[in-house]
Amino acid sequence: MNLRKIDSEYILYTILIGGSTFLFFRSFSFDQKAHFLREGTVMPGYWPRLILIGIFILTMILLIIKIDKNKALKGETLNKEKTLSATGRFVSLVFLCFLYVSMMTYISFLVGTVVFTFLVLLLLNYRKPILLILYPLFMTTLIFLIFIKLLSMSLPRGVGIFYSFSKLFY
Repeated sequence: MNLRKIDSEYILYTILIGGSTFLFFRSFSFDQKAHFLREGTVMPGYWPRLILIGIFILTMILLIIKIDKNKALKGETLNKEKTLSATGRFVSLVFLCFLYVSMMTYISFLVGTVVFTFLVLLLLNYRKPILLILYPLFMTTLIFLIFIKLLSMSLPRGVGIFYSFSKLFY
C-alpha cells in the first residue's frame, strides 16, 4: 500500500473547518434558551455565529492558498534546516502565548500586550525599529478601545506599579 504523507496543515484546516461548522450549527441552541428576549434584539448566538463564519471563510482561503502553493512546489525538495527553524519558532511562539496568558494578571493587560507583541515580532524576524515600536502600541490601543471602551469589558490591571499604571488609562 502506497500512502502519501499528509501535511499537518491540511489536518489543521480540516479540523478548523469541521469544528467551526459544528459549532455554527450548535450556536442556534443559544437563541432557544433566550426565549425571554424581545424581537428585534440581538440574540445570544449572533456574535458566535459571526466569528465562526469568519473562521470558516479564512480557513477556506488558507486551504486554497496551501493547495496552490503545493502545486507550484511539487518538484522542489524540503530543506530540513528550514523545517527545524520553523518548528523552533512555533514552539517558542506557543511558550510565549502561555507566558503571556499566565503573567497578564500580574503585569496588566496594557504592559503585557505591548511586550508580547514586541517579542512575537522579534520571533518572526521583523527588525525595523519603527515597526517594532509602533505596531505593539497600535495593536494594544486598538484592543483597548474595542474591549474596554466599546464593549465595557474588564481586562487585567496587574499588581503593584502595573495596577497604578493601568489606573491612568481605565
